[in-house]
Amino acid sequence: GAKGAKGEIGDTGSDGSDGKAGENGEGGPAGSRGRSGERGESGSSGETGEPGNAGRKGSNGLDGDIGNQGLEGFTGVPGATGPKGEFGAPGSEGTMGVTGQRGSRGEDGIMGTTGDTGETGDVGSFGAEGEKGDRGNPGDPGPPGYQGEKGKRGDLGPQGSRGEEGALGADGVMGRVGERGDEGVEGPTGSGGVLGLKGDRGRQGADGEQGSPGDRGPPGPPAVLPAEFGQLSFPGLQSGYSYDSPAASLETEKSGTPRLYRGRQQNEEKKPKTIDLYDVITYRLDMYKNPNGSKEFPARTCRDLHMSYPKFRSGLYWIDPNGGITNDAIKVYCEFHTNASCLYPGEESQPYVTDQKKWYSGSDGYKWLGKELLGLSKLEYVSDPSQLEFLQLLSDHARQQITYHCKNSIAWPDEKSDEATKSIKFLTVNGLELHAKSSNKFKPKLVRNDCMVKDGAWHRTIVEVDTPKPHRLPILDVAVFDIGDRDEEFGLEFGRVCFF
Repeated sequence: GAKGAKGEIGDTGSDGSDGKAGENGEGGPAGSRGRSGERGESGSSGETGEPGNAGRKGSNGLDGDIGNQGLEGFTGVPGATGPKGEFGAPGSEGTMGVTGQRGSRGEDGIMGTTGDTGETGDVGSFGAEGEKGDRGNPGDPGPPGYQGEKGKRGDLGPQGSRGEEGALGADGVMGRVGERGDEGVEGPTGSGGVLGLKGDRGRQGADGEQGSPGDRGPPGPPAVLPAEFGQLSFPGLQSGYSYDSPAASLETEKSGTPRLYRGRQQNEEKKPKTIDLYDVITYRLDMYKNPNGSKEFPARTCRDLHMSYPKFRSGLYWIDPNGGITNDAIKVYCEFHTNASCLYPGEESQPYVTDQKKWYSGSDGYKWLGKELLGLSKLEYVSDPSQLEFLQLLSDHARQQITYHCKNSIAWPDEKSDEATKSIKFLTVNGLELHAKSSNKFKPKLVRNDCMVKDGAWHRTIVEVDTPKPHRLPILDVAVFDIGDRDEEFGLEFGRVCFF
């Protein structure tokens, strides 16, 4: 039949029972992060009450909250279109959704336009070494340049490759005696050796007890004294004796003491003048025991000489440091206020002084005066190297001064400046080089330094090497630096070297 009229709205039905949980819907879009709510107070759990009796039907209550979605009902008849409702209030912010899976790589975009030139970046790391390029064509010769100023000394270059082996050099200076080694293991007994040389005279023994007088012997033949007795002088000896004359003879007096008389050819009215041979022997024995620094009786060192003869004045004496025979004794200057034995490097016991002149022309650089400029050919401290070695071993200290005479040449620059590397250098007998940049342990002492100006006048600088290692002296050579330019001249003076 025909569609009937719309009925009245019925009463609100009672709440239906909870429907089954629906299946999880598809993930919605990620909502914005909501604000964190304030934390509520924890309520206490109540006890479950017993079911009450059914109450009477109450009046219509207020609209309840929207219930859970019920089961899907049957499809109803389409109703009439209702009026459009008002816009609802914005809903509360939803919770943050689950992070979605990483999307696939998008397609490359279209190349953009060229940007502006950026700022210069930091220096990058060194790239790989490129291959050697082709040799370019030679350029045209440039115009001659102006004479440049003298540049600073460059840094030390890398060590060169090992050169070819040179020819055998000349024999070097004999080295010093080494220190005593540890005692070795006792070796087997050797075969009998050759008879050795006669040893040195021993010390005088103690006087023996006087023996009983012996029988008088027969007169002996005339005796002649050695010629060396004629070279000595003794207290009380008068002139007029000829000790090397064959006529001189020994006779025996009643006391048995030998005496030396003048020849019998003299006037017998004059009483013979005598000298006791005992005095001669006693004198020589005393000289062996306490040498007086003469050439015939040299002392071991000047210190020993001063101990035996404390009233001697400083001066030239003879010493024999290596002992034994006295043929190789050396003449030295004894400085008794320090007990030093001093060797002069020049002739006639004088300092060794070189010429003061222009020794070299060219670019500045170290030149050894003896080795390269050949200016020390006559420098000699001692003729026998063993005497120097023993003098070093018998000493605890050594000292020597070198004087540098200069004209427009700087010898010892300020030690705090870069020019200090150009100071003069000294070569010692043990091969050590001493200069202004040496450590304090080896640095020479600057006594006087006038060679700091270039005014065309002559000046001098005095440098002293004072060391507790006697084997470092004497100084054998000197290297100079500031001598190559025009009007740069110099000369050297080697002073005596003293061991004490």
